[in-house]
Parts: sequence; C-alpha cells; structure tokens
Amino acid sequence: MRKILYFTLPNIFSRGLSFLLFPFLALYLNPQSYGNLNIIILVSTAYIALTSFSINQYIYKQIKIDKSLKTLKERYTITFYISLILFIITIFILLLVQYSSYIIYIYMFLIYFLDLFFCTFYRDYYRATNDEKKFAFSELIKVIIYPVVTCFCLAYLNIDLYSVIIGNFLALMANITFNIRNAGVFFTKMKSNEVFPIKIIKETYMYTFPFSLQALLQLVLNGADKFIISLVLGNYYVGIYTAALTLSNLLGVASQALNNYLIGVFIEARRVEDIQVQIFTFVKLILLLCFTIIYIAPSFVDLFLPDSYNNSIIYLPILLIGQIFVSLNFLLVNILSVNLLDTKSIGYSNLVAAIANIILNIILIPKLGLTAASFISTFSYILLFLILRHKVSKKINVKFFNIHSLKLLSLLLLIYVISNFIFKLSDLSEFILKILILLLISSLFAYREIQNFRINNVIKV
Repeated sequence: MRKILYFTLPNIFSRGLSFLLFPFLALYLNPQSYGNLNIIILVSTAYIALTSFSINQYIYKQIKIDKSLKTLKERYTITFYISLILFIITIFILLLVQYSSYIIYIYMFLIYFLDLFFCTFYRDYYRATNDEKKFAFSELIKVIIYPVVTCFCLAYLNIDLYSVIIGNFLALMANITFNIRNAGVFFTKMKSNEVFPIKIIKETYMYTFPFSLQALLQLVLNGADKFIISLVLGNYYVGIYTAALTLSNLLGVASQALNNYLIGVFIEARRVEDIQVQIFTFVKLILLLCFTIIYIAPSFVDLFLPDSYNNSIIYLPILLIGQIFVSLNFLLVNILSVNLLDTKSIGYSNLVAAIANIILNIILIPKLGLTAASFISTFSYILLFLILRHKVSKKINVKFFNIHSLKLLSLLLLIYVISNFIFKLSDLSEFILKILILLLISSLFAYREIQNFRINNVIKV
C-alpha cells in the first residue's frame, strides 16, 4: 500500500498542478492570456519532443535486460550533447528573428530542456528501479515550490506570464539539486574514438524513435485542436477550451499516476495474464475518478472561477469520455513496449489517429467551433484505442472490463442522478457537504480495490 501511495499521490499532485493553479491563474489571467500561455506550453513541449529523442524511455529497456548503468549513461551522454547542439541552434535562429514575443519561448525551451535531462529522466529511473521514496520527493519538490512562487509573482509582481517562467525555473533548480545529490550524474566519459559513435546512436534511436513519434503525435492529439482554434477563433477561445480540458485532464493525470506504479508491475510480471486483476482494478478506479470529476466540476466552476470561464463546463462531459480512453491507452502502450517490445506499433497507431484528428479539426472547427474540437478529440482517442487494442489482441488476450466494472458504473450513475435531486449547490456549504459524501464513497471503494493493485500480487519472473 505504501509503495502505491509513494508512486501515485505525488505524481497526481505534480501532474495536477495545472488544475490546482487554475483558479488562481483564472483570477489574474483572462481567457486571452490563459490561451496565450497554453499555446506557449504547446510549442515548447513539441520542441522538446523533437530534439530529445525520448531518451528517458530507454531506461525501461535497459533495466529490464541487465540493470547496467554503463550502457544507459553512454546513451544519456550522447543524447544530451546532440539535444544541446540543437537547442543552441534554435536559440540562435530565434535571436536572429528578433521578435520580442519570441523571448518567452526561449525561456520556456530552456526550462523544458533542463527538466527532461535532469528531472524527468531521473524520475523515470526511480520508477524503473522501484525507488518510490526518491520518486515521491522528486515530484513533491515541484508541487511545493512551483505553485507558491508562481502565485506570489502573479499577485505581487504584476509580470503576467513570466510568473510561470520564474516559478518553473526555481522549482527546477531545487529538483535538479535533489536528483544529483541522491542519484549522481548520468554523464560518462566517452572514448576518443567514440566522440560521435554512429552505431550507438543508431541503436538507441531505433528503439526510442517510436516514443518520440508517439510524443509528437500525442501532442497533435492533445494540441492540434488548440492550435487550429488559435488560428481560426483566437486565443480567447483557446483559454475557454483549455479550461474545460484542464478539468477533464484530471482523469488523465490520475490514470498516468496509477500507470507509473503499473510500469513496475509490468516489468516484474512473467505474462500480462498474470496481472489481469490489476488491470480490472485500474479500470474500476478510472470509472470512479471520472464520476468524481463530473460530479463536482459544475459546482466548482460556478463557485470558484470568474464568470468569463463559465461556458467551459459545456464541453466537459464529452472530453471526459475521451480521457477514459486515454487511460486505457496507457495500459496498451505498457503491454506493447514493456512486454511485447513492439514500439513500432505504438508510433503507427498514433500516426493514424493524429492524421484523422488534424483533418477533422481543419474541416469542422471553422464551422462548429469548440463543440467540434471536443467531439473530435474524443473520437481520436477512441480510434487510437481500437487500433492499439487490435495490435495487442493479435498476441495477448487482455480484458479491461468485467461484470464488477459494469455494476460499479450502474451504481455511480444511480448515485449521480439521485444526488442531483438532493443537492442544488446554491452555496458553498452544500458544495462542501457533497465533497465529503463523495470522499467517503470513494475512500471505501478505493481502499478495498487497491489491495488488488499491489505489486506483491504479481507472479514475478
């Protein structure tokens, strides 16, 4: 139980920072500024996915094969210097353009570059080696420092989006210090005849390229709609749409955190069939979390967000359906990459879904606006699930739902309908009462189900 909490709760808080900060950001940033921020983050994430080659994904392969750090350090060192060269070239080009609005992109690129090699890489290493305490502390450093500094800058310094830059940078420095002191550095001295070892680079990137492609295509699935909305409707509507995405993405955040624990389970299992119970439990927890979000989100928006964001709740239900399939896709990617060592299928599947997403967004967003964007997003994730499921089913018969999942879904729907007649949510006191009842129901269910989630229940190699 303790290991599960170490791996999941800090990651939920870390990845949920966008939600935790959202009410405060909404107070100081109007939808236009909030939309600008999300476009900057989208571009920066795409840039890092292009230049880093997903070297952190190589950890899981290496740890599963021989747990040797020598080979891993070689790959890390080579990739770092290649990415650094590309980063310097990018900054040089942006400075030549001399548009003042590009300066904030340079700062954000730097933060994402350092975060990948000195934070994300280390957290993946802790996760692959089942070092839950270091993983938890590494996550919590960001959770504590980033929101405090960002909120202070927004409230007292009046520097708009640069508040996010400063908060990220200070949290990053503290995180890097912790990681280096506890795990050392992954740099290694290369031999004089291996300054640019083509063989090592080719072998590394042949394995990690599908992950890079997946990261880029996931960005398309997650961000093409926002980019097209920005071009067609403007960043104000990006802010409204992102507000709905922030609420729905809580489900993706929680499922990613649970997936962090399951990666260790997949690595230690002899066969996927040996962890079928954990998969059923994962799905039931996702259904419970989806119910939690849809249960309280309308009241949360009414009580805590400015009126300019009220329209965002319209798009939440359909986006949440998409996030359920995002959660299931995490499991399928685990099976393909860890158990079947088939990373190519991941890339191809994401490519098909991304192309469909782009084409539909280009055609429908100019005509139907944010409604089209939300439906297309959900359709793309369902399409990706069907393709990945087909790839996996050729070799493994894995199930996601059983009779208990359907019973749970029926019960949650019944509770939702009945409670909406009882609670009108006209004031804060009723909202808090509803939260307490929800926490009681969730805690009783989650405690019972999470016993089946333990790594000790897995048949090990």
